[in-house]
This record gives sequence, C-alpha cells and structure tokens, in this order.
Amino acid sequence: MRCTRVSELAGWLLVCVVRGASMRSAVLFACACLFSGQVFAASVANIQGQTLVNTGNGFKQLVGATEAGPGAKVMANPGGQGQVTYPDGCTVTVNPGQVYTIAPVSPCSQAGTNTGSPYAIGAAVIGGAVAAVIIATKSASP
Repeated sequence: MRCTRVSELAGWLLVCVVRGASMRSAVLFACACLFSGQVFAASVANIQGQTLVNTGNGFKQLVGATEAGPGAKVMANPGGQGQVTYPDGCTVTVNPGQVYTIAPVSPCSQAGTNTGSPYAIGAAVIGGAVAAVIIATKSASP
C-alpha cells in the first residue's frame, strides 16, 4: 500500500483500527507512512497534447494523471498542456517551453494563504483521527 495524500493516510489509520489492528500498530503505520516521503506533493494531469514527467528516471510521457513528489519536473511538448494540482486545490498550468518543478508545499500556501507545513497538517489530521477512534471506542464500551 502506498500513501498518496494525508486524507488517505487518516482513512487508512481508521481502517486499521476498524479491522482490529491495535491502535499502536495503526498509529505507527500512519507515522511511518507520513514521514517516509511516500506522501506525494501533487497530482499531475495531461490536459492536451503531450505532457512529460520526470520523477528521477528521465522524462516519460504522461497518459492521464499521476502523483508526483517534490522535485519532480513537468513539461509540455509543443501543442501540449499539463496541470499540477496540489492537495489544497492550488493548480499550476504547464505550457510548452516551461519546465515546472513540483514544490514540497503548495505555491498557494507559500503565498500566505496556508502557512501550515505538510507534516504539521498531517500530524493534526492523524491526531484528530486517533482522538476520534479513542472517543468512539470508549463510547461503545459498556
């Protein structure tokens, strides 16, 4: 299993607990996934023509959409156009002649609209999910 977004990570945490995994195991999994670098920074989609993505092994033509981490590069061939979408909904259009490097955090949050780091936001989401599960289990106990 691969973690692609913080929201999916919180969902996996709840699934682990619901399926009977101990809370400790679920939290350890969530933290390992969050801090392992497997949480992707953005989605990349081909809007038209040819969009290419380089995640470290050379540029490859994108068919449809994919997830990419910080440092990945996106470019569009002549007549092409790509779009990078960050988890907060911020989008960057990539036109021919541009090579866009995916940032570790959304460019919109860097502009001051969201000042939380992805790790702080992830920790808050996981903490909230853990608290909800604990409260739910205590309420269900006789």
